[in-house]
Amino acid sequence: MYRTVSSLMYRTVCSGLDQVIRRRWPVRAASAEERERVVVPFSCPLQGAKLEDLLPQLQQEMDQMYLFDPLHKMEFLALGTFAETSYTGHRRFHQLEQDWQERSARVTRLAPCRLFALPAFSFVDREDAAGWSNWPDALLRIPRLQLVASGDRLEATLWLHAAEAADVALGKMSVCALLQGDLRSFADLQTVVPWRFLQVESRAEWEARVSAVTRTLRDGLEKVVLARLARHPVQRRPCEAVAALRQRYASSWTFAVARAGAWFVGASPERLLSVEDRRFEVDALAGTRGRGATVQEDTALAEELMASGKDREEHAAVVRFLESQLMHVVRALSVPPHPHIVKYANVQHLFTPVSGDMADGVQLADMLATLHPTPAVAGLPRQAALSLLLETEPWTRGWYAGGVGWMDDRGDGSFAVALRSALYQEGEIAVFAGAGIVPASEPQAEWAETEMKMQPMRDAFGVFQTAEMDG
Repeated sequence: MYRTVSSLMYRTVCSGLDQVIRRRWPVRAASAEERERVVVPFSCPLQGAKLEDLLPQLQQEMDQMYLFDPLHKMEFLALGTFAETSYTGHRRFHQLEQDWQERSARVTRLAPCRLFALPAFSFVDREDAAGWSNWPDALLRIPRLQLVASGDRLEATLWLHAAEAADVALGKMSVCALLQGDLRSFADLQTVVPWRFLQVESRAEWEARVSAVTRTLRDGLEKVVLARLARHPVQRRPCEAVAALRQRYASSWTFAVARAGAWFVGASPERLLSVEDRRFEVDALAGTRGRGATVQEDTALAEELMASGKDREEHAAVVRFLESQLMHVVRALSVPPHPHIVKYANVQHLFTPVSGDMADGVQLADMLATLHPTPAVAGLPRQAALSLLLETEPWTRGWYAGGVGWMDDRGDGSFAVALRSALYQEGEIAVFAGAGIVPASEPQAEWAETEMKMQPMRDAFGVFQTAEMDG
């Protein structure tokens, strides 16, 4: 599973899981149906190790997912596939959550443990996504092995079938051998699906589209978020890019999903939703400036952003949308009267935190369906903006501006909007960025904003930018 199996963390986890199985199997009498799926938990101190340190050691071709949640300070690494289900249509979130709760309830746990899933989903439910044929509208992958780092502890969870657990318990197989066997099977079965996006716009073409949209806004639309796609050859492996993003953008949601030899990678500044004990938090994030080279320049850019009527109205529209959408699914809502500035490594945004209590009977899936996609990635009114985007954008967004995150078996979860992202395959990346277009938008300024937003992915993959790449 790793290019070097000498990793102390890896050997400690495998050995610990072996011991748990041999000590606790069979833990008690159970029905045949329940015994079909077994979960083995193991916990150990990190002892100075970092989960992100394993990233450059991973096999590039295997199915895996990495996620860092900066709000909960939790880091996830999911390796291999024990089970996987795809979902389409407007009920995708509800079907996914229901399947996860049923699966997590119908397992034999060899010790008490909290179970996590790492779902991901697309911008819209659209099956004919050119360039994204291997990336479903929503995906629930239960990994063979999942590592969760929080504080100074590492929690490992191994999913296996009853027969596999029995083999480990009887000494016929080790956990390490089981994982290596999974990797060999994956390599035998893998089929790489070539991806081709329909069109990459030149700068002139994209700015012309911005101008056309600003004229459309005068006919009733308030805002439309236009996205760009650029393609570059790269030298770095995706796992190296993820490690670089994690180091550089420590306060962002760093994520990577590897699927059939392709990788979807990003470092997003924007939370979509967090739910804990039926209390939720949502980020309103709209309005952007770069960071200054000096403290004085950085402060001046922040003051310019706060004073910008165009950016303040764009941000206020997002807040109004959240208030109107959430009032149907919450019991209480808290919204500060004014935004403040939140700063990241290369950009700063207007930010308003929205929080409250979910209404009785409302679940995590209801919240996701209510919020996604937000006007920060689509526009306002949402349905009209989506219709315009689906008609006029010359490529399909797929998982860009979709969502990635975690959910547990208690009904809690936390998700990020999949921004500042790229799709990698066979030595090339498609990198994505968007800009909110309002009547006062200037095409040249919007192009510059998307260039700024693309830079983290270009840097992470080692892209050398040239004038020709700008179209």
